[in-house]
Amino acid sequence: MILINIKDYIIQHKEVTLPQLAMHFQVPESAMENMVEIWVQKNVIEKLTLTCSTFSDHSGCGGCSDHCQTQLIQQMGKNKQVLYRPI
Repeated sequence: MILINIKDYIIQHKEVTLPQLAMHFQVPESAMENMVEIWVQKNVIEKLTLTCSTFSDHSGCGGCSDHCQTQLIQQMGKNKQVLYRPI
């Protein structure tokens, strides 16, 4: 049931960070990442990394211009911000 709630939450909010999901569902980030990965593998949710300086964990995208540098994640680095959104 929680997997469906996670998917619905991401779809409803359009873009959600890993810390936002963990806080909302009161689950450790490592556990949340494993649960969301199921939807990523099913091509329902995409996992992104942001290099934008206006992005924050609590408010999401700061609405920068059209040259935003959001990219699909290949490998996570320590300074990357994870973002999930519906496909």
